[in-house]
Amino acid sequence: MKIVLYIAASIDGYIARVDGKVDWLDKFTGTEEDYGYYDFYENIDALIMGSNTYKEILNFDVDWPYAGKPTYVVSNSSPSSDNEDVILIPNDLEGVMKILEENNHKVVWLVGGGRLVSSTMSMNLIDEIILSIMPTTLGDGIRLFNSSKDFDLDYSLAKCETYKNGVVQIHYVKK
Repeated sequence: MKIVLYIAASIDGYIARVDGKVDWLDKFTGTEEDYGYYDFYENIDALIMGSNTYKEILNFDVDWPYAGKPTYVVSNSSPSSDNEDVILIPNDLEGVMKILEENNHKVVWLVGGGRLVSSTMSMNLIDEIILSIMPTTLGDGIRLFNSSKDFDLDYSLAKCETYKNGVVQIHYVKK
């Protein structure tokens, strides 16, 4: 099983505003560019995300964007869901990994948020990172990696792509 972090961050390293909103990404969507998203999405067979990310996606006022793919929501609390694709699981990352393996998932997208990304990184579970650096700053918010977590890992550059609007996408693979 491979865990892939596919995520966008501001130049100053934030993935969301303090309140969890990602509206700052709107100016980079709706163009002809998809930043490789559709090809990436076709190659995954499951998603994992934290409960705050899940709640933020529910606020997008769209149908569930990941229909047909199991989405594991890791949470300390118990958010509810009537979506058959959403599986709510307790905040136990080792248990989550066991469930993913038991269900024979091959490529899993780690969607976010910041705490889950940092926990997953600190356990050395992220095999690939596809990071889109957006040409904007937020000044404050939810960091991509929480500096209080202890990890010292090495990745190799697999690919780097630049887009006309200034977005730089860097693809790293764990050594």
